[in-house]
Amino acid sequence: TVSYSEISNTVVDGIGTIVREWTVTDNGGNTTTDTQTITVIDSTNPILVGVPADVTVQCDAIPTVPTVTATDNCDT
Repeated sequence: TVSYSEISNTVVDGIGTIVREWTVTDNGGNTTTDTQTITVIDSTNPILVGVPADVTVQCDAIPTVPTVTATDNCDT
């Protein structure tokens, strides 16, 4: 039988480490364990959404400030 237990999980905001201990036991009761470390990184830049294009306007026609948002692949 193969099983695992999560020893630690320090992932916060898409960055950190997970440590898992894997165990296998055969029919004779013999057991082997091994440890797996998963390092979680965030190397992808966030993306701005809704930034308006550059414009040239008269002094009395300055556009209002729009709502700009952002997305990120590691948002939790």
